[in-house]
Amino acid sequence: MTEKNSMSSNSLHPIAVKAHGQFIIADITKKIIAVSENLLPIGIDVNHVIGSELEAFLQHRFSSLHELSSLLSDPSKISPSGRTFVIKDDITAYYLHVHKTAEQLFIWIEEKVSEIIFSSEMNDFTTVDTDTQSSIWCQLLENIQHITESDNVLVAQIFEDRTSRIIATTDKEFAYLEKLFAKSFISQELYEFFLKNELMYIPNMQRRQQIIFCQEAVQTIPLEYLPLPQQPRFSNLTAAKSTFTIPIIINKSLWGIVVCLHRSPKQIDYQKRMLCQLLVQNASIRHDEILQKKGIEFDKIIKETKKEFDDHVTDGRSLNYCLVQHIERISKLAKADGVAIYHYGVIRKYGSTPSNIQINQTIDLIKQLDKKIFKDNNFRLKRKHLFTAPLPIAGVAALKVANDQEHVILWFRNESKTALMEICEPLDGDNQVKSKWGFHLKETEIVDTAPFWDEGDLSFIRSLDKMITKTVLLAAKEEALINQMLITTNNELEMITYTLSHDLKNPLSVAKLSTQLLLRKPDISREVQNECISNIQAGLESMESLINKTVAFMRSKHTSIKKEQIAIHPMIIKLFEDSKRINNNLNCKLEVSELTPIYGEKSTLKQIFSNIIDNSVKFSGGEAPVIRISSDQQDETVVYRIIDNGIGIPSDELSMVKNAFYKGKNASAYAGAGIGLTLVNQLVKMLGGSLVIESALNEGTSVTINFPIK
Repeated sequence: MTEKNSMSSNSLHPIAVKAHGQFIIADITKKIIAVSENLLPIGIDVNHVIGSELEAFLQHRFSSLHELSSLLSDPSKISPSGRTFVIKDDITAYYLHVHKTAEQLFIWIEEKVSEIIFSSEMNDFTTVDTDTQSSIWCQLLENIQHITESDNVLVAQIFEDRTSRIIATTDKEFAYLEKLFAKSFISQELYEFFLKNELMYIPNMQRRQQIIFCQEAVQTIPLEYLPLPQQPRFSNLTAAKSTFTIPIIINKSLWGIVVCLHRSPKQIDYQKRMLCQLLVQNASIRHDEILQKKGIEFDKIIKETKKEFDDHVTDGRSLNYCLVQHIERISKLAKADGVAIYHYGVIRKYGSTPSNIQINQTIDLIKQLDKKIFKDNNFRLKRKHLFTAPLPIAGVAALKVANDQEHVILWFRNESKTALMEICEPLDGDNQVKSKWGFHLKETEIVDTAPFWDEGDLSFIRSLDKMITKTVLLAAKEEALINQMLITTNNELEMITYTLSHDLKNPLSVAKLSTQLLLRKPDISREVQNECISNIQAGLESMESLINKTVAFMRSKHTSIKKEQIAIHPMIIKLFEDSKRINNNLNCKLEVSELTPIYGEKSTLKQIFSNIIDNSVKFSGGEAPVIRISSDQQDETVVYRIIDNGIGIPSDELSMVKNAFYKGKNASAYAGAGIGLTLVNQLVKMLGGSLVIESALNEGTSVTINFPIK
């Protein structure tokens, strides 16, 4: 940059951006408000550029701007992800990327350094189609090395504590494969950068930034424009002079990074970088599919376990009993060295576990945390000072069963000694290892830690939690249903007991008195004997009827039925004639039209119509008792109406006549236990129908029954 440019720029605001590319920022009216130093023509004052027309400035430098001009004529057409064009100057082709915010346009220009990769060349790539996670990354690295011509391409997996492990590399002699690196290997700044799913491309590590001159009106500079605050330490592994890094995003989390390392400055074409990003995304999806496949396998095991759980629960076994029966499986599926099940002070153990005293102390620690699932591979490292005796295990995971503080499953893992590598400045000491590339590694032995609880382990624990929750909810629902059934049944039994004791007294008393009379006075007249015998017989019939109806009512609540088409007309005629004789109402008449068949079960329908017709005949006294029965079909329903002109039901009692053993005040003089309509209502519901009763005192009653066609 010339001295004139430097002096003239003092009135502006210099901001550091990455060295790769040329940058322009314009306002929504397409006036330039910022420009990078490497885009300024030699000898031109930056103030002459700031405020000038964007298109005029670009047309002075580049050709083939027709597509860009068309887009800039209506900036609303620019998508949130932006657009990319190819432009040229007199010698070189460039990529031009443009995207916008509400108020500004951002343009980034970079040189095109290679030709388009044709689809035929894509066939040279090894397809990432494998069932093992390690093979996925090995194949991916081969493809990316083929595209970028890198000296080495590696994959580093990032763990929860931000330590990293290199799990795959294209360099067969790479010394640091499977080595665990400290947090500084991927700094906090880089971690947050990659977490935003941004690529990091540095063609020359010696020049990581340049200056862009801005007016005050410039809003926040896009993240992809900004330089890295420091040189990535992982570039030191091969003394790299150029790096290209792609984040691996799985389940919206930063799982790891793919790093291309070059020992000399290296230009990688924009198109190739985008292709590498697509390949990483594809590998990430394939990796996730394998995890999901493992999850499906876990689900299959969980379903098998759940069936065994349900069988035990059905047999009256407790949830804790079921867990204890599967304690070995629960340990192995979480890849634990041991497991303990804590249930209200009682501990059952399998495999490598701490003492009961230490388990109780661990439970107390976990209770203080508001977490349903707890995991810590550094449990002993962080908390060994809280225990009086040495802990035999290093890592702990825990699940509160059904979120119960007093019911906890604890998984344990033994210590796994490893070395933690840290790239650092040279220091005196025997634990310094100098690499052939001239940097130093500090190697520290890590103790009191266990292997991480990875996504597969947690997938099983979460699946187990869901299974337990479903089992508990199901058991709770079944228990509530059983309790409700017991309450209902108990109430009904009390009502039956009361009704039987009340309604059996009269016929029993009559039969008893008649029997005593026959025994005490054997010489009474034949006429009196016949009257006593008749009273005994009537009492027995009354008791038999009451008992039969009570039994029928109770059976109706627990009987399953099979439906078929049933003709009703012949049944109605016989039921009516029988009822007239039983109720001694021979003057009662029946008016019946042709009746529609019903889809139901014969004995059930017989009980329904028998009770309704019997009520109609019984309560239809007077000079001209008549019962009218008709039916018709309405849409998907067959409707039956039974209307009488009897004593009717008081309006304030209509809502109670379906209750078991309820008898209206005006029906107390009539025989019966008040079960009939309750039984009818229950049987109609069993057939999928509904019952409606309408009545007026001393005018009669209308019963409407709706039966489904099927």
